[in-house]
Amino acid sequence: DLLRKDRDLSTIYKPSLIILSLIAAIVITSCGTGMKLSFKDSDYYYKEAYFKFSKKPVWVIGNDIINKINAGEFKVIEKYIDRLVNKKPCTVDGTRVLEKLYLFVSNRLESCDMLDKWCAKESSHHASFIFRGNYYISEAWKHRGRGLGYTVTEEARKKLNEYLSLAKKDFEVAYSMNPDDPNSAAAMIAVCMGLNMGEEEMDIWFKRAIEADPVTYNAYSKKQNFIRPKWYGTPEKD
Repeated sequence: DLLRKDRDLSTIYKPSLIILSLIAAIVITSCGTGMKLSFKDSDYYYKEAYFKFSKKPVWVIGNDIINKINAGEFKVIEKYIDRLVNKKPCTVDGTRVLEKLYLFVSNRLESCDMLDKWCAKESSHHASFIFRGNYYISEAWKHRGRGLGYTVTEEARKKLNEYLSLAKKDFEVAYSMNPDDPNSAAAMIAVCMGLNMGEEEMDIWFKRAIEADPVTYNAYSKKQNFIRPKWYGTPEKD
C-alpha cells in the first residue's frame, strides 16, 4: 500500500516538478543572460579605458604614468592619451578616464622637472602641457592655503599668481595644439577664478571645453564653483 501511494504521488507530482524545473531553468537562463550583458557592458568600459593596463583602476594607471614620466617614456604616454581623447571612455561613475588621470598624476608629482623636459621636446605633445599646468595649479593652492581670502598672506598671494600664470600659458598652448582634448579648456576655468579674469573669459573656456566634449565633468564643476557667492557669483546664480 505504501509503495502504491508513493507511485500515485509521483504520478501526481511529476508533471508539476517538470513544470517547476522548466520555469526555474528559464529564470536562471534569463538571469544569466542579464548578468552576461552587464559584465559585457562593464568589460567594454574596461577595455576602452584601460587598453594598455588590463582592468586596472585609475589610481593604478596613474601610478604607471608617473613612473613612465619619471623614466622619460613619453611616447608611450602620448599614444595612450591620444586613444583616450578619441575614444572618450568613462569610469564606472560616468566620469571620463582622462579627466581623472590628469588630476591624479599632476597632484602626485614631486616636481615638474621631467614635465619640463617633455614640454621642451621638439615634437612636444599637448598632454605634457596639461599635466604641467595642473601641477602648477596644485602648487598654487598649496602656497595659498585653503583659508578665506583675508587669511592669505601677500607672499602666498604672490606665489598663487605666479603659478597660475604659468598654468595659464600651458593650457593655452595645450588648447592650441589639440582643442579636441577638453581638459585644457576645463582647467583654464580654475585659472580664471584664481586670477580674477572675469566671468566672460571664464565662459569662453567653458564653451570650448563642452564643445570638445559635452560630458566634461570638470568644466561644469569648476564653472559652478566660479559662480558661487564666495567667489564671483551671486546667490541667484549659485
